[in-house]
Formats: sequence, structure tokens, C-alpha cells
Amino acid sequence: HISGEQTWTVAITNKFMNLLFHETFDSLKNSVWNHEVKIPLTPDYEFCVYHNDQHSSIYVENGLLKIKPLILENLYGENATTYGKLILSGCTSKISEECERKGKSFHILPPILSARLNTKNTFSFQYGKIEIRAKFPNGDWLYPEMWLQPKYDYYGPNYSSGCVILGLSRGNENLISTDGKIYDSRTLDFGLRIGTTKNLTNYIVSQTLENGPRWTKDFHTYTTIWDSSGFQFFVDGKEFGKLIPQENGWMYGNNFSKMAPFDQQFYITLGIGVGGIRVFPDGTTSSGNV
Repeated sequence: HISGEQTWTVAITNKFMNLLFHETFDSLKNSVWNHEVKIPLTPDYEFCVYHNDQHSSIYVENGLLKIKPLILENLYGENATTYGKLILSGCTSKISEECERKGKSFHILPPILSARLNTKNTFSFQYGKIEIRAKFPNGDWLYPEMWLQPKYDYYGPNYSSGCVILGLSRGNENLISTDGKIYDSRTLDFGLRIGTTKNLTNYIVSQTLENGPRWTKDFHTYTTIWDSSGFQFFVDGKEFGKLIPQENGWMYGNNFSKMAPFDQQFYITLGIGVGGIRVFPDGTTSSGNV
């Protein structure tokens, strides 16, 4: 079911505690935030279409950015996912298949419309402290997209140049793996993704509140400190965990700096993702359904 929405505010400081970026969302500034418009394929194959504010429920209210995913067929009509043709005006992808697609019975259109914003063309930074106050989306197969992504593909495309997860909890009420691991809204992750599509490494710091409040129920402040020695993660001012590279680095060995690929300029991405092949492990069941 789709019932969730997400809200944010964002602040970034450098090691001298100088404020580099502060977004309180008194309005949605097109001079700061770029809308992604595409039908996503590699590397994550999400089950949604990322669209602009005219075609998805993205708005600012009381100083908060809000995104509420919509069901595609409610806007485009019954059977649109199976037989419809979607041509995205203002598509931001360079891949034609991400801009135009026709539904077929075995290859449907993504059933959900969502939104994703980034600062790729307007703001990027190398090393600093990023604080995001957010309330995560609640609903099956929904998750927050709070990332740092590389401004340039210095080490290669997609995750070869890295991605920093600034806090993530899956919106499912009950999502358990076959070995009993909890992946639903009781679990919170921070972490890194590095590598090619076929050889992807996830470095994840995770905590599960088996009997505690859901991460989707309230606002929390998610903080990441990124410097030349590694990453520290905090929730509501309390240390959550850290990730420090080994002597030979994250994965690029001695030919590059120990922090590579996280030694470059990164920008902010905010959005709501739906499904996909990365966030939801194979072999999990949601309230008894695979």
C-alpha cells in the first residue's frame, strides 16, 4: 500500500563549523534543487517513475519539503502500467529507455510516481557535517533516498564513484529474511555503496529496535560527519556508528588515496524510492508475502 510521505530540512557545515549549505524549505527553490525526471534502470531498477512537481505530489508546507508517492494508474487510467506508453517531457536522463517506455504484459511500466531532487548542478562539497531532520515514509516497499552522490564519475559510472547513505529505513511494517533478520521499519541503516553493478560492496552500519518505536513514526535528526579519515553517523545527537577505511582503502588499493572514492566533490540527493534490487534483499517476506 502507498500511504507514506517524507519531509526534510538540511544543513551542512565544514570542519571549521562554517555553514556551507542550509535549506529550511520555506519554498522549493529551482535555483538550488534539480528535479530528476526519468524511468530508472541501472543500477537500482526502482519500481517508480521520478517526475516533477506537476506530476508527483512534491510540495513545501510549513517549512518542510514533502513527497507523497502516487499510484500511476490513478493519474493515467486503468491498465496504464500494462499497456500504456509513457513519454517523459523534460527527461533528465541521457538514456532513451529512461525517457520513453511502452508497457507490455510481461514488462510493465513502474506502478508508482515519486520524486527525487538533487543539487548536482548547484552545490557540492568535499568533507563536512551534514544534518538532515526528516520523517521517513511509511508504506510497503517505500524508503527514503538521502544520499551523497559524486559530482563527477572520477572512478567510473554509477556506484564505482561511491554513494553515501545518510539514513535509511524501509517502510514495511513487517519484513523478515529467511534467516530471521529484520529489514522493516524497526531497522535503521547508514552506509556506503562502492563498485560496479556486478561487483557491488555495501558497508552498512545498522541498528534494530525490535520492540521500540518505528523509525517511520517521528522526526529524527540524521547526522553524518565525513572527513579524510572516514565517516561517523549520529541520530538525535547520539553516536550510531562509524566506518573507517582499511590501510589499503575502501577498494581502490594504494594507487589512490585511502578514502577513494570518497575523496571527491559530492552533492545531495533527496527523494523517495520504491522497490528496486538494492534496498530489499532477495528472500525476504513482508507480512507473509514474498
